[in-house]
Amino acid sequence: MKIVFTHNLKRSSEEEEAEFDSPETVAAITKALKDLGHDVEPLETNGPASSTIARLEALNPDMVFNTSEGRIGRFREAFYPGIFEQLDIPFTGSDAYTCTVTLDKNLTKLIIKNLGIPTPNSLLVSSLDNLKHFNLNFPVIIKPNFEGSSKGITKNSVIKNTDELKEKIHILLSLYPDGVLVEEFIFGRDIAVPFLEGTHSKNKGILSPIEYFFSEESPSFMTSSDQVNAKPSSSSSSSNSSNSSYSIYDYDLKNHIPNQVNTKVPAAIEESVSKQLVKMSSTIYKALNIRDFGRIDFRITPDNKIYFIEVNALPSLGPECGIYAAAAEIGLIEMKDVLNAILQNASHRFKIQTKKRSGINNNNNNNSNNNSGRGSEKRLKIGLAYNEKRIIPDENPNTDTEAEFDAPKTLDAVRNAIRSYGHE
Repeated sequence: MKIVFTHNLKRSSEEEEAEFDSPETVAAITKALKDLGHDVEPLETNGPASSTIARLEALNPDMVFNTSEGRIGRFREAFYPGIFEQLDIPFTGSDAYTCTVTLDKNLTKLIIKNLGIPTPNSLLVSSLDNLKHFNLNFPVIIKPNFEGSSKGITKNSVIKNTDELKEKIHILLSLYPDGVLVEEFIFGRDIAVPFLEGTHSKNKGILSPIEYFFSEESPSFMTSSDQVNAKPSSSSSSSNSSNSSYSIYDYDLKNHIPNQVNTKVPAAIEESVSKQLVKMSSTIYKALNIRDFGRIDFRITPDNKIYFIEVNALPSLGPECGIYAAAAEIGLIEMKDVLNAILQNASHRFKIQTKKRSGINNNNNNNSNNNSGRGSEKRLKIGLAYNEKRIIPDENPNTDTEAEFDAPKTLDAVRNAIRSYGHE
């Protein structure tokens, strides 16, 4: 197939890019798709959406393999699936509606609770006035309602009294004004259940549960016995107290010190608990209409009670992700095997054949369905030669050495213009 791989390229360690794909991940996914015999065009979507749309129309792919999301807003995960839908281009992953719903933690919890699946008691807070309705048991954990990748979650996110709650909520709302979820903290084990729709597993796409363990060097480490015996503080002013005794998969662990996180696949849980997880996960994936792949996070208490925490309809596919270890349990050993399963399922859903292309030079065949527009012209591989301006001239004559060079924004404009005609 002719595949456009849409992605956000991570260029910094800033929090706003926490959910973007690293250059290593982009390279690994691109290689895996090419190894499957497909004609692959990586398309970074961090620039203007108009440029992305123009290039999609020009390239006219058989399928979009998508890991992209928008940069801002409560519906940002739905942004590109919505574009693909309107352009009538087949794509991998869940649709815009599902991505919107699942990014809203509070709304998702209400849906899951209505299915009879236990979730921690919680309260959505958009202002301090909402705390008038607070009737939760301490300790609680606070988290941004519309963020993933543990954004906004630190070792100090577990709160033990009302005064501390007001203080921390005020700070978090200033950073995430769309809303903060306050949730009763569940002592227990972190378990994730990945989903690979259409795979021939005995559980119809539900993969083996994954358990996360935190290193003793991590500030978020807590032993099982500690969790059982821990008691919330009764102090009315403990905002400066350490919360390091609470086991939290926080932002630092997920993004800055992942080497302190270990996984076990399958998770060491009782068979009856595993069956419950599979049944709950199947119900959740079906109810939320999650397609192709996904991940659900649970907590299991020491007495084996299961609580739904959140679901991700657009989880990372980086080489280090647990979905690959879980997929290996059903014989999908390499990254390309997992990506092929995603492609096959999406192709079946859109009723297209997953034919492999012999190369990109067969332009008449590639564009046979595109009778108008720029994409119907011959697609070329173009080399762009330039001098990039890195020195900004000022009154010092020594700074004018690059005066005739091209500014980065000029180069980006030229690149985007060439790409919008379908050229590489």
